Amino acid sequence: MDSVPENIGVAEVRSLFKQLEREAEDGEQQLIDAARRIVLEEEFIDALMLRCEELDTDFHRIGYSAKSVEDKADTFRGRLEEVSNELVMLESNLPLLTNPTSSDKNSVDAQEVYQKLELLCQRHAFLADSFRHVVGQAGLNGSTEMDLNAESSSSSQTDPSGAVPSRHAVNEALVKLSEGKILQEQLEWQLSDLREKLSS
Repeated sequence: MDSVPENIGVAEVRSLFKQLEREAEDGEQQLIDAARRIVLEEEFIDALMLRCEELDTDFHRIGYSAKSVEDKADTFRGRLEEVSNELVMLESNLPLLTNPTSSDKNSVDAQEVYQKLELLCQRHAFLADSFRHVVGQAGLNGSTEMDLNAESSSSSQTDPSGAVPSRHAVNEALVKLSEGKILQEQLEWQLSDLREKLSS
């Protein structure tokens, strides 16, 4: 504001007071607007922090689910190895197949072998369905056969912190399921081959 002249009348004084009032009102309004902006920015920051916490929680939940799927895959692979070993044992007994009237103690009933092989195929199909159910519960249904083929050569990796498995680790678990499907096809082929041997 300019300096007040020495000779000033009442009208000039009133004009100066009105100017001061306007400047004060403008300054007060600016302070109010600034305070509102600060409040809005604080609310925005609080919302961002809350969202970050939610995302962090979701990240760890997905990580734990992925780790659970990987553990289930290891168990599943162990079961597949058991099925494969039982199949090898049955194949080793094929030369001992004889007719049901044989008195040889080492003989194996052909129908018993056939039924056991059929049971193995059913058991493997159940394991495969159970594993797909576990994968679905973990929210990993988005993984496609293309994902499996594209990343089947990737080794199982873990987050540097050691707490959360990476996507490669999850895909590695799903690759084991793909390998299980191949084993099931082999079992079915062996069963078909055994049927031919028993009928000949």
